Amino acid sequence: MRLLYNEIVENRGRELGFVFYKGGKKMERDRSSKIIAIIAVFVAIVGLSLGFAAFTRTLVIQSSAAIQPGDDTFSVKLSSISTSVDTTASKIAVDKSETATDTKGTIAINNTGNPSISGLGATFTKPGEYVTYTFYAVNDGEYDAFLKSIKIANATDGSHGVECSAKDSADPTMVANACKGIKMTVTVATNKEATATFDSTVSNDNITATSITKSALENKNSHTVVVKLEYLADSAIADGSFDVKFGTVSLKYSSQDVEV
Repeated sequence: MRLLYNEIVENRGRELGFVFYKGGKKMERDRSSKIIAIIAVFVAIVGLSLGFAAFTRTLVIQSSAAIQPGDDTFSVKLSSISTSVDTTASKIAVDKSETATDTKGTIAINNTGNPSISGLGATFTKPGEYVTYTFYAVNDGEYDAFLKSIKIANATDGSHGVECSAKDSADPTMVANACKGIKMTVTVATNKEATATFDSTVSNDNITATSITKSALENKNSHTVVVKLEYLADSAIADGSFDVKFGTVSLKYSSQDVEV
């Protein structure tokens, strides 16, 4: 009876995939192999899950990369009018004292690279005179722009911020002394006004106003760039008229409101 029972158990075990040997050793080995196989499958599934999670994390990080504006989408240009980009010198607005003469005809606006203005000057006769030119910075790009710096370069002689030359019979020595009382102020009227000033009574070198922040120009808008030339009151007097010439004024804008 016991033999019959054992035979029935063995037959049923074989149907389930077990192999019986004397002492049950082979059955134990097969059971261990099955357990190891199950553990290996579990480890593989966990590894794939972690790998997918890492891959997904990488995709999320890459998708958050910042978009950098290009030359075709970020654009600020100088103009003689406020409604569009127009570099026609005759359209530049001028305000001046009665006896001063502007040199609007020699002014050139250049929008290659950082926008700039060259040919700025005036003719003065006595202290207290001034000439003011009004330009516009036009943001015709797709992004807001932030003013970063204003630079007043030296005049064409390369060593002084302003160059003065006597007219007619004016004495060159007296004109040179009068030239020490010449001043240029560049004011960019944004939501936060920014100014660069050349004052010949203080310096004769390049002038740059930097570290400008919070000075925004929204896209498709414009703001004024006012350049004022002055023959300061109480300055030395020349015995005749003289021409005043300044170096190039340039503005630098950025797509980010950070110091550059």
